[in-house]
Amino acid sequence: MQQIKIKPTTQSFILDRLPPTMNEIVAMAKPFRGNKKCSDYDLAKIEWNANIDAIVRSKDLKPFTTPVWVHIRFFVNLKIDLDNLRACQKFILDGMVKCKFIPSDGRKWIKNITYEENEPLDEVVAIVTVSDRPMYELKLIQY
Repeated sequence: MQQIKIKPTTQSFILDRLPPTMNEIVAMAKPFRGNKKCSDYDLAKIEWNANIDAIVRSKDLKPFTTPVWVHIRFFVNLKIDLDNLRACQKFILDGMVKCKFIPSDGRKWIKNITYEENEPLDEVVAIVTVSDRPMYELKLIQY
């Protein structure tokens, strides 16, 4: 019997600015003021859902229909605390779900999220790689 090797599907996109960090998210949690109809957090989610949607559409990325592994490579000033930095994933994952790039950000669909921190690059603050195979099986894009 011959084994058939299925080529993994791996797609990446670049962020040229950082979604809100944990400190920024906490600051957005302040009570409503004045006649605001939604919180700063809600506005940030709407903005980032639109940003991720625009990126996915511009790169013509194909939606995943199977569970995925996500790897986020940050290219930022190392003065940002890791806990602050990793909170950015909330806006990235929610945006990918909203534009239907991935079906859900629940554990059934996201098998693992890994991170990597690097020195800053011009005009790149993060590279998000999504695959239908574990990241250790893949050779990630080098920059």
